[in-house]
Amino acid sequence: MSNHTDPKRLVGKRVLMSVGEPWDFSSQDGENTLRGKISGLMIETDGSAVVLVDTTSFSFGSSAITQVICAGRLYRGRHVLHELLESRRIVSCNMYFNTFGEIVAEKDIPIIPIGRFEWVHFLIGSLTLVD
Repeated sequence: MSNHTDPKRLVGKRVLMSVGEPWDFSSQDGENTLRGKISGLMIETDGSAVVLVDTTSFSFGSSAITQVICAGRLYRGRHVLHELLESRRIVSCNMYFNTFGEIVAEKDIPIIPIGRFEWVHFLIGSLTLVD
């Protein structure tokens, strides 16, 4: 990890997400766009980061989704997701969410079985800080 400040200082920062998949995604913010605020962050043992974001509402079936968990699995080692965000870069990531619209607490991020159950779905896109 580089000489950046505490990654938890990202909590509370506003973000803009661009959604590429599904191609017909829309939210209260418009087509292919989602806005939110970082509400939690967890650094995994391999140095990669998982970022919890409270978002404007979007629909999945009959559920209203207001939270995504951003994971940039391609970013391991020296350039991890939170460092790229701190440097104001646009970061490619997967945005996982609970298909029933249930909210995940920050303390539960490490135990979420991402991609293993039908109640977990994801968007593909990018994330950047806006403030």
